[in-house]
Amino acid sequence: MNFTVKKLGLLWLIGLLMISVQGAEKRLNLQRAQTVLQPAVVDVVFTLQYNDAGEVPVSCGLYCAACSTFHDRNLASILHNNSKLQLSGFLVTENSVIVPDMLIDQDSIQSITVQSAGNSTAAEIVAVYPERGALLLKLAQTLPGTKPLKLFPVPEQGELFAYSRIRENGYWVSRLQNFSRQRPEEQYEQGELLHSIPGSSIILTADGKVVALLGNNNGSFERDPWSLPYTQWKKLTMTDFLRSQQQLKLHLQRAIMPVTVFFKAAVVSRRERLNGVSGRREIYSYVCKLPDGKLFMPLLTAPPLNSRLEKILIHLPQGSQVAQISRVLKDFGGVELLCPAAADLLPPIAAETVSLNSAFGSMTWGAGIAVYNQMLDIKVFCDALGAIARGYKDQPFGVLLKGQADEMLFTLDGKLLALAIQVRAFNYQTPLRLISAQSLQQLLNDPQDVCPFANMCNPPQAEADLGIEYQALDRGLASAGKVEHWTRSGQEGLLVSFVYPDSLAAKIGLEPGDILLKLILPGGGAPIRLLGNDFKQKHEQQFPWEKLDAIPEMYFSEIPEPWKSIRNPLNRQLSLIGIGQNAELILIHRNKLVKKHFTITASPVYYEIAPSYRSSALGVEVRDMTYEVKRYFRMSSQAPGVIVADVFAGSPAATAGVRPFEIITAVNDHPVNNVKDFQKAVSGADEIRLAIRRLAAPRMVTVRPQLGPIKK
Repeated sequence: MNFTVKKLGLLWLIGLLMISVQGAEKRLNLQRAQTVLQPAVVDVVFTLQYNDAGEVPVSCGLYCAACSTFHDRNLASILHNNSKLQLSGFLVTENSVIVPDMLIDQDSIQSITVQSAGNSTAAEIVAVYPERGALLLKLAQTLPGTKPLKLFPVPEQGELFAYSRIRENGYWVSRLQNFSRQRPEEQYEQGELLHSIPGSSIILTADGKVVALLGNNNGSFERDPWSLPYTQWKKLTMTDFLRSQQQLKLHLQRAIMPVTVFFKAAVVSRRERLNGVSGRREIYSYVCKLPDGKLFMPLLTAPPLNSRLEKILIHLPQGSQVAQISRVLKDFGGVELLCPAAADLLPPIAAETVSLNSAFGSMTWGAGIAVYNQMLDIKVFCDALGAIARGYKDQPFGVLLKGQADEMLFTLDGKLLALAIQVRAFNYQTPLRLISAQSLQQLLNDPQDVCPFANMCNPPQAEADLGIEYQALDRGLASAGKVEHWTRSGQEGLLVSFVYPDSLAAKIGLEPGDILLKLILPGGGAPIRLLGNDFKQKHEQQFPWEKLDAIPEMYFSEIPEPWKSIRNPLNRQLSLIGIGQNAELILIHRNKLVKKHFTITASPVYYEIAPSYRSSALGVEVRDMTYEVKRYFRMSSQAPGVIVADVFAGSPAATAGVRPFEIITAVNDHPVNNVKDFQKAVSGADEIRLAIRRLAAPRMVTVRPQLGPIKK
């Protein structure tokens, strides 16, 4: 009895092992998959070339089912090495192949060859599958030994496998991975589902039957299931595809017009002028009519430049027309323009806007717009909407797979998806540009999101001024002050050396010895680190007072001011943020880390805009003594005098020995406190005695005015 039981148990165990072996034999492995697929898998070889502009073609890359990243995004090395782009293609009929679409523009494809078992034939693209990321190729002739894929229905049960084949480091690498028929689903806003797809693969059953083909796409909203046969994929013939591209380009050439924004001349110091600083006078942009009829222009400028706006011209085919800014987006770099002629002439850039979600994961048209002087260069590229992200102020932005700097995004049938726009928040570093067109129209229609242009301007000729003098921190100063841990070993921080009385700095309690570390702005964006290398003032040589008399008269106008301009890097930064804006300063104050809240204020009258008077009879220009000038000469605020701004070569003043940047304290023994006093004192006099100071050394100079104008 015991022997019989043991024998039955042994037979039962042997039976289980045999069943397991048989099951293992039925389980698909890579070698078996390759044997089954070998007749239908071909090498597709793209011979690439630099595009019409001589640039490297841009590619979205090949989605790898194994590592879930895109390979061959950068095609530069392929062209540099005189190599070819090789992809796996899948024969679906005797003379047609489906290959992943890497979105390479047609002018960069020189030729396509399909190879198998040593045989090859030319091929051409005849259709695209915009929602699947795939191309359909037609072969010039059939390849011997090949056999098209035979597609079977997806079984309700049983294991499935994903087969992929990709070039890695110059070699073909094949992989077989388990594939779940229940693809991950993610619930999004408004009830939308995101379906994930592995991409660039063939799906097989355990016995090697092909049930699905996956293109170069790995996700879509509310699209057809992964198991949909390729024969039912939405297809666009290459002829229609290229026609759609050309039609959109021609339409945009009629619907977009160049714009020139002109600005008044900037007030610059003599030192800035000698260093080539002149201030921007023109900006080139474009205008388009949105589907709701508004004229929109991308424009992101800082408050100092806005205050110098002179005029805006839209360059229409019938001639240039003056435009006015109607409203400005508070949070983004865009304005609504008023120009009746343009509003009547321009067609909308699209008949309607659609949501970004409607095109997620699908091929799109991206419009690149380069603006030159009264000219536009418009290109239309194929791209794909690879992601949708919430950006500044929680607005939806599109992210393209190819990563090009497109200005507009359209569906393949010409509906508007997104426009490129910049965030107004200072020091904003998130690289999102393509805001949803629907969101942009909503922002332009919401009184809470727009404002008058004047709200974005500094007062005319105003400069922000914290009211300090400083020096950039370094390792030695940080070590001496024992503040290395707060200043990144001296890399960050501005050491306050002087605080002007009654200045903004004095009002918020700054003191000499404080170390300014960061600016934080409530409107968003990253903190502005006050790095020594970024905010240090340019090294300036000591003014050659002792050599002033030896300088030829003809070079008087080329002598830079001896004092530092109030437009130091810190004040310039505050001006860019905007006078009247709130900010927070993080600093080291009395060996403690503190925060100071303040509102950016304008400086008092400074030298470059101080009242001036030019006397042709004397051949001299004088200006009022401003606060930074008196600080340089260590003069009290009540001390009399005007500063000599210029002396004209060959003039009576030059002959008498008057030199630039000397101080005239009195005329004919009468003190002068400003240019009005000076003008009144010299008017009509036959002989003028000037009390002059050069630094602390006084002297008297007699000047006899010359009749008639003096050429400068």
